[in-house]
Amino acid sequence: MHYLRNPEPGLLFALLTDFRDADSETLPEDDELLTYAAAAIENMNAKYQHRLPNDSIPVSNPFFYLLHRKRLWNPSEGKWMGWERKRGKLHEMNLLLRGALNKHVNLSFAKITRMGGLDALQCVRFVITLDADTILPRGAAHRLAGTLAHPLNRATFSDTTGQVISGYTVLQPRMEIHPRSTNYSWFTRIFSGDTGLDLYSRAVSDTYQDLFGAGSYVGKGITMWMPSSAA
Repeated sequence: MHYLRNPEPGLLFALLTDFRDADSETLPEDDELLTYAAAAIENMNAKYQHRLPNDSIPVSNPFFYLLHRKRLWNPSEGKWMGWERKRGKLHEMNLLLRGALNKHVNLSFAKITRMGGLDALQCVRFVITLDADTILPRGAAHRLAGTLAHPLNRATFSDTTGQVISGYTVLQPRMEIHPRSTNYSWFTRIFSGDTGLDLYSRAVSDTYQDLFGAGSYVGKGITMWMPSSAA
């Protein structure tokens, strides 16, 4: 669905997955689930091979990926689980984009499905992260990348510390609750906001951003890929 809403050339789509927490490292149904997911990804790549290439991504490379991680033992939880859950997924994906496999960095990815290798991932400049229940509207990916790449927003790094001294490396768009999600429970009815109203005319600034220069990141947004020299 994300691809059909945003079919512009240059976009790649990856599904980052962990198995559910368990008392053992593997479960009997693990292989069947992973085989099913991998086959679905390969089928999508075969179905949508007609997408036009651009200057940076060869046409032979796919644009649907499955990045699946194995369970690791978590002493504090007393469970076998995906390392650091969502934060761990994003951290290890960033290492993967920076060529960790070629540098023999130890990652917990147990399965990476692709057709034609991982060459296209080395060309990635921006990463948009979404949860499974998040809808990426039509053209939103293009607008997010364009906003972060704008000269006035482009990040500049310190040569000594590597920290951002101007511009931005993370942008988070405003999130809205889908009207169909508001009646699932009393909790969603109370905290879903004023659905059906014109939220654009009622938008206000973010207090934390205005007062402290930092906002609360909810895990849905776009980040700029950081080369090793600026890490």
